[in-house]
Amino acid sequence: MKTGFQIAKLVYKAKQGKLTEEEQAVLEEWMAEGEGRRRLVERICGEEYWEGQWAEHHAYDVERGWRRFRREVRALEARRRLVRWGSVAAGIAVVAGAVLFVVERKGTAPAVMPVVEAVEPGRSVAVLTLADGSRMVLGDTLRASLQESGTEIRIEGDRLGYAGADSVASGRQNKVSTPRGGEFHITLGDGTQVWLNAESELSYPVAFAGGRREVELRGEAYFEVARDAARPFIVKTAAMDVRVLGTSFNVCAYPEEQAQATLVEGSVAVDAGREERVLVPGEQLSRDVDGTVAVRKVDTEAYGAWRSRRFVFEDDLLGTVLGKLERWYDVEFFIQHSSLEELRFTGNLPKYENLEEVLRKLEQTTYIHFERKGRTVVVSEER
Repeated sequence: MKTGFQIAKLVYKAKQGKLTEEEQAVLEEWMAEGEGRRRLVERICGEEYWEGQWAEHHAYDVERGWRRFRREVRALEARRRLVRWGSVAAGIAVVAGAVLFVVERKGTAPAVMPVVEAVEPGRSVAVLTLADGSRMVLGDTLRASLQESGTEIRIEGDRLGYAGADSVASGRQNKVSTPRGGEFHITLGDGTQVWLNAESELSYPVAFAGGRREVELRGEAYFEVARDAARPFIVKTAAMDVRVLGTSFNVCAYPEEQAQATLVEGSVAVDAGREERVLVPGEQLSRDVDGTVAVRKVDTEAYGAWRSRRFVFEDDLLGTVLGKLERWYDVEFFIQHSSLEELRFTGNLPKYENLEEVLRKLEQTTYIHFERKGRTVVVSEER
């Protein structure tokens, strides 16, 4: 089963006349599952559709155009199946660059809700805890150099690095913690690069010694591990251990949430308690809170884009989407109707825009409405 984002890519290529025979077969199979799907694709690929969108762009604002599009989608299937249609429509908008989503009418600034003060996006901020228990607040402007048992610790704005690592320091542990709305980049003593996401914590030795390199993670981090055939690199979390020699991967292990290990390059072995699995690039192992383990193929861009100024979602539940926004903007979402919890979203959102702008984009591609009260956001069905 192709996701909405993947189908959107095929529709875009069909519009350009660049589908391979295999891709054409996949798209035909998807359209064959419902006459409404075929009509939607044919309409989007037609010249009349795009000419009409451009002509109407200057007469209608973004929100009005998308409401009309959603009404047409709703007419195709019942509300429960709309969840999947909404994902496809959103993906088409993102990939194909649909006029009403990308371009806003000059002079208009549609408002999602009246606000007193905008909620700013997160930034590079963290707390470094040294081996002796002393703590330092790290941020964009701090520049400093420390010494710990023969190892130089360099603080350069949004980056923290260890150089000249001495085995004398191998037994000394440091820890970097990010708050909600924070992220940070760390270079470990072996040269491994770590991007630590919001509300996360990484504990590691000042210098690696012995037969393996081991760190502990709570939350989410992206790793680019320095290759060392003699010493495997191990990421330990409460739900799983990930063991590698040299590779790129993302680990998400927040308490009370599904844990995930997503491999971008190389090879990793994941010990999830009940079993150990070896992943190949493009695979993700997940472990639910009940211990259930599953492996699936994913678009790895969706799981590493957070470190490069984007939120990318691929058929994700609304709760997953809002959970990431909660940690980055330091807000709380309250879902008013349980039916909305089954809504799935596929799309690409900017990470460094104010919260209001991100919520407006979500409203345009779903049938939900946001109302912010301070740092609490109420989520309801569109009225």
